[in-house]
Amino acid sequence: MVQVIILSPIRIGGAYNWAKQYAKALELEDINTSIIKNPLKVLTATKMEDTIIHSSAIPLPYRPKNVNFIFTLHGIYKTEENPWKILYPLTITNSDTITVPSYFLKEVLGLDDAIVIPNGIFPEEFQIKDSNSQGNSDIIKVLTITNFHFLGKAEGVLTLYKIMREVAHNVSTNNINWYIAGSGKYLQQIKSSIFSSPIPENLNITFLGFVDTPKFLLQKADIFSYYSYNDNFPLVFLEAMASMVPVITNNVGATKEIIATGVDGIVVENRDKYVDELIKLILNPRLRSKLAIQARKKIERKFNWHNLVKEYLKIIS
Repeated sequence: MVQVIILSPIRIGGAYNWAKQYAKALELEDINTSIIKNPLKVLTATKMEDTIIHSSAIPLPYRPKNVNFIFTLHGIYKTEENPWKILYPLTITNSDTITVPSYFLKEVLGLDDAIVIPNGIFPEEFQIKDSNSQGNSDIIKVLTITNFHFLGKAEGVLTLYKIMREVAHNVSTNNINWYIAGSGKYLQQIKSSIFSSPIPENLNITFLGFVDTPKFLLQKADIFSYYSYNDNFPLVFLEAMASMVPVITNNVGATKEIIATGVDGIVVENRDKYVDELIKLILNPRLRSKLAIQARKKIERKFNWHNLVKEYLKIIS
């Protein structure tokens, strides 16, 4: 019987969460699955028969013997602050199969033979909001979830703050409660930059720190707002869409492979456009509801682990 051993990062983030979700999807298909976080344990695993090693963005300095080795990349390793990135080209060469979650990443990394399988979630884990519950409240709850370990994402929050200030000045009849979740080495630097500048009276900013599961935050949010200078396929977009929270983001990475702007979310090309579109979302609850409904439908159809796992089963078999 085939068994799949998933090599996962230690640090919580996109690749870590993907490994957990992938393992669950395989187990639901009755595939014997386990997760390891120490690359040295791969050496022991290679002594087992009918074993597949599937690495979630963890490069290896050697080719695992006697096993099928699958390597899934989640980001642009060439630009990341990763001390192990010199091992990626060797790992790519040594892999039997390479998968990536987007055509964007496949092209940027020049991986002509990579198989594109999008990231996914389990939609049933996310409660569907009442599409009429957003109402006309004078208080708009905007949520941002990001990883402050990455400079490009941290600087995106600073840009988002400048956008929020401008938006707040233009919707003075509304109070904007902006909640920012996430942790990392650049967090304090960004907080200091924001709180050292004048903040409009109708813009309330709360840093929540690290949040293990964002589900309860998404249930309370009216809008999910994101900005990043270096990204591929933010898993949190799928979580927001599944929770029926409309997503607005700048055009970075594979965002246009996830969101059809004006249909199930909003992707903007520049800061001025971001301001305009965010104002529309704040002032138009019907627009928020329309985008949210279509976003949930897309998740169930296109980014559902129950369907996506079948693409991995083709590789495993």
